[in-house]
Formats: sequence, C-alpha cells, structure tokens
Amino acid sequence: MTDERNGCLALPIYERAFGAEVTGDFTLPDYQNEIRRILCVKATALPPAKYLSDSAIEFNGTVDYRIIYVGGDGNITSASLSTEYAFSVPLEKSDSFSDVRVLCSVGVDGVSTRVSAPRRLNIRCRLRPSVRAYGCLAPAGGAMTGADPSSVYSKFESADTLWCASANSDTVSISCVFPDMPEDMAVASADTFVEISDVNSESGRLTCHGVARIELLCAGENGELRTLDSEIPFEGEIDVPNMPDGASACVRGIVADTSVNVGDTGVDCTVGVVLSAQAFANERVEYVSDAYSTECECESQTKNVCVRRLLLAKPASFSVNERVSLADANIPPTSEILFVEANANMDKCASVDKKAVFTGKSDFIIVWRNDGDISVSSVSIPVKYETETDNDGNAESFDSYFELKAPKARLENGQLALTADLVGYVNAFAGNDTQVLDKISFGEPLDKREARIVVAYPSRDDTAWSVAKKYRVAPKCIMGDPETDRFVLVE
Repeated sequence: MTDERNGCLALPIYERAFGAEVTGDFTLPDYQNEIRRILCVKATALPPAKYLSDSAIEFNGTVDYRIIYVGGDGNITSASLSTEYAFSVPLEKSDSFSDVRVLCSVGVDGVSTRVSAPRRLNIRCRLRPSVRAYGCLAPAGGAMTGADPSSVYSKFESADTLWCASANSDTVSISCVFPDMPEDMAVASADTFVEISDVNSESGRLTCHGVARIELLCAGENGELRTLDSEIPFEGEIDVPNMPDGASACVRGIVADTSVNVGDTGVDCTVGVVLSAQAFANERVEYVSDAYSTECECESQTKNVCVRRLLLAKPASFSVNERVSLADANIPPTSEILFVEANANMDKCASVDKKAVFTGKSDFIIVWRNDGDISVSSVSIPVKYETETDNDGNAESFDSYFELKAPKARLENGQLALTADLVGYVNAFAGNDTQVLDKISFGEPLDKREARIVVAYPSRDDTAWSVAKKYRVAPKCIMGDPETDRFVLVE
C-alpha cells in the first residue's frame, strides 16, 4: 500500500458563525470639523490573518470606519478611522490529521457610537465572523508497521470530499476623475461598492473581473447635497496554490483605502481594493476502510467519521423592494431624503426540497431633513434567498455574504419605498458518515496449513472481503460470491 492511493478526507472540526465585538475611543485631529451629530457609521472588516496552535486558531485584522456627521458649522462632513480586532476559536486537533484547512470571513452586524466631546467619540462595532476548520485525515499507511508489507491487504474505497482554500490578492488600485465637481460644493464623503461579475479558475489562479462604483457625497454651504458616481471596470488575480481546475470560487472585493484629491481639472479618486476569495471543490479520493495480514495475527480498528462535501458555492443576487409607513419609519411626510446607507445579514439556512433557503434581514439607515433639521431613521426588512443545490443532500452547514448595492429611499403616498440589490455569495455543505481504518496492530506469525476450504452457506452479511479476512487469505483466493452463491471456495 502506498500513500498516493490514500486520499485526504475533509472532516469538520469547527463550523460556526458567532458574534465578536471591538470597542475603541477615538479623537479627531484638529483640522477635522467638530462633531455636532453623527448620522451614520459604515464599518468594513478587512480579511484577518490567522495563526494555528495546538489548541486554538487566532485571528486579527483591521476595521475601517467611515463616519458621516453634521459638523460644528452645520454642514455634513465625514471622517475615516480604524482599529484592530482579534478573536480566537478552540481547535481540537487530532494526531491523525495531516493538515488543517481554515477559512474565515468577517462581516459587520452593527455599529453604535457615543460622542463624549466635540472631537472625541467611542465606537462599538459588532462583528460576525464565520470560521470553518477542516482536518485532513492522514493516510492509514503510517500504521502499517510490524508486518511484511507484501502480506498486508487493504480495502480501498472512494468518496467525494471537500477541498477548500482561502487567499487574498495584492491591493488592486482603481482610479477615476470627476470633472464636473460644482465650484460651490465640497466632497463630504466618498464611498465605493465593489461587485465581482466574473471569476475564472485555472492553474492555481483566480482571474476576477468586476466593477467599482465610486460615489461622492458633495455638500454646499447652503445645505444642498448632491451625489456624483462613476463605475470603473477592473481586473485582479488571486493565487490559490493546489487549487483543482474547475473549482468554484466566492470572491469579495473589500475597499482597503480611499484617497480623494480636489484639483483644477476635477476630483481625483483612487481606491485600493483587496480581493478575498474562498475556493471549493469536491474531490473523489481513495481511502483505506479496513486491512489485515495473511502472515501474522492482527487486529484492526475502524471508526466512523463525518466527511464534509460541497453542495453549492456560487454568487448570488436578488432585489429588495419594500414599502413601510412613514409613521413606522418615524419620518414626517414633508421630509426630504438626503441619502441612505444599508447592510445585510443572512444568519439562517434551511434545506427544503433540495433547496437551500437563506433568510436574514436588511438594515436601512435613512438620513432625512425636515424644517432644516437633519435626522436619522432605521428600518429593518426581512429578506430571503433560495437556490437549488447542485448535488443530492440537505445542507448541514452553510455560509453566505451579502452587500446592498445602490440602496435608495423615496417618499410616496405616505409611505417610504426602499429598494436595493443584494449581491454576494452562498455556500452549503453536506456530510456523509464514512468508515475508515483507524489503526491496526500485528502480533505473532500465523500457524497456517495449506488446504482447500469450502465455506458453505456464508452469512448474509458476508462479502468476499470479510471471508478472505476471516480465513486470512488473499482476496483473490475467494472463488464465488457470498452474496449470491450457496458456498464459496477458499484456495
């Protein structure tokens, strides 16, 4: 038996989405406008670095904040801040694992702020990490010691099992110029939405095409607000070592930095985007489920394990169109909608008739003005996305990520009409109970006599393998099929 014939079975060690929190106190620099009122805070969690020990997996990364607020002069402006986050999960690492594969994505579940002084504030950010850790079951060949290899027979079986990996790109720089910036207005805030439209996997590399939608919120001294936007196509590459050809990849575009410079020819914007990918495939692998020796006493021990396999991994998108009463949104009917921020969180999944049904909510932050006063309202809308699975089986584990593209709000007939496109990806996984060889021990040589044995009326549960193992002969010595014949001949 050689190690090459034994596949790596992916066994789930840790699969969970959970809450984490990061809190920080910040002081705005003197050149930044004082804070009169915070309107909204957008938080972006950059991909974490991960560190494995014998008992835990540790993660740390950066959260970037974009704060839009009313300044001391009454105008809308913004500030950019950042802080570090860290969390860990327990790791029950078995000696039988040859490797552990870890995936982690970090979403934002909400942000709250408290202003303690004109330039001082506290930000509490609720993160929602989703961590997956899979142990690669080591080949059983390492246990085949103490016996002549030529006398050891192994039972090989095959199964579909999950291959997975994660990787990030270098920063992709995307630039554009807004030539029509009004002279009497200033850039209050800059935001970017990144949509990945196409991903090709080949030779260990993901080639991604997408569009970056850069939006400038411009404010005038008279309180006027105007939004400028531009869509810039881009391309980026992510190296994923050992990725099988044809693997499915779920890719996010995460804005790592933004710079805005106002010049004589307009407004120059440069955005740095990190492409964060999780790649998945099902591999057909061969493993050892049992073994014995024909020359010496032996005892084999098997165990049942849950082998994880992929059901689906694909991009997903759908639209949200909802109406709520202005009374429920606490918005007077004479108000003016200034701008909208939104985020989504899909936190549940169920399997229904070979479909994966994801449910969650979309949170809209509506900034509006009435009689010169600027206020904020929050509205949560339940959302649902369902898709057919590519393979038979029910989803036992899932993962998803969605962002809201171009959220809008308008007042119509005493109602607040909310629209947005949800863009992201969904993953679902199933499990198969599989018997594998755990270990085998060898003892004294067998006292064997040359003979021809006829086994009459084998048990209904017998197979050629079980009969050969019982009488310690090579499987090729079994003449007949215990499942159909009345007897078998053991040479």
